[in-house]
Amino acid sequence: MSETRQELAAAKLNLLLLIRGRRGDGYHELATVMVAIDWADTVRVSLTAEPGVRLTVSGDWEVPAGPANLAWRAASLFVERSGCHCGVAIELTKRIPPGAGLGGGSSDAGAVLRALRRLAAPAVPAAALVEWAAELGSDVPFFAAGCAAALCEGRGERVRPLRSGLVGSPVLVVYPGFGCATRDIYRRWRKSLTSIPPEPKMIIAALEAGLAETVGRSAYNALAEAVMGKFPILALIREQLAATGVLGTGLTGSGSSLFGLYRDRQEAGQAKEALAQRFGTSLTVCLASCIDPGGVEAAGWRSPK
Repeated sequence: MSETRQELAAAKLNLLLLIRGRRGDGYHELATVMVAIDWADTVRVSLTAEPGVRLTVSGDWEVPAGPANLAWRAASLFVERSGCHCGVAIELTKRIPPGAGLGGGSSDAGAVLRALRRLAAPAVPAAALVEWAAELGSDVPFFAAGCAAALCEGRGERVRPLRSGLVGSPVLVVYPGFGCATRDIYRRWRKSLTSIPPEPKMIIAALEAGLAETVGRSAYNALAEAVMGKFPILALIREQLAATGVLGTGLTGSGSSLFGLYRDRQEAGQAKEALAQRFGTSLTVCLASCIDPGGVEAAGWRSPK
């Protein structure tokens, strides 16, 4: 077995995010439908004779290279729980902006867990990997599972993989250049409970059938009103997306990124140009695609523009 493995750490979009109340442990009870997209980091993991975890970071964004990084913590947790007697070296190339609601750090952690399972402990059940991932963060179980789409419940630890009929569909992702403080957004959410949330069944059925227009119309995020209220620029970006040939728009995570689903890449490209004309270079806009991470070879992957 090879001593090194490279994994694609894909970003995610929340097509649906429902909040069903506050739990006794301080977290919120969630139901969210997530899909993977090809705006991604790459994670190269190597087993070493020298004990401990070493992490180096390069790429478009600066993030910590020590225990404050989820990728580092994922490697440390895996070594502890699996009992493998080895050191771990991680090379992380950051392309997903941190704090953007795209799950970049969580995806890095999930990629490290998947790589280490394949390299050092293939006998570890996939369910155990997802269970360990839940100790690192609410989004990490989705990425540890490595699926194209999933319904995640609880605080994210209950992962039900879904068949994604949107694989290959274009999506425009807009990062406004700032992140959102999750705790603050949840506080604001509790003060703005005005909309009636949908049930997940409709969007799940549309996702699995590949009905992009229905998915777009059904996209819903319970935190959107709270986020838009704090950052009016996001409402303007959403307004601009809605003026294009978009099938539907949404907020991912607790912000700050927005996305739009499109019929084809030409329409999505025209929308990208319209955003640039209105907002200039203040936004980071990525024309991405929905993917199945299990079907993408990280070694041959090219970053979307």
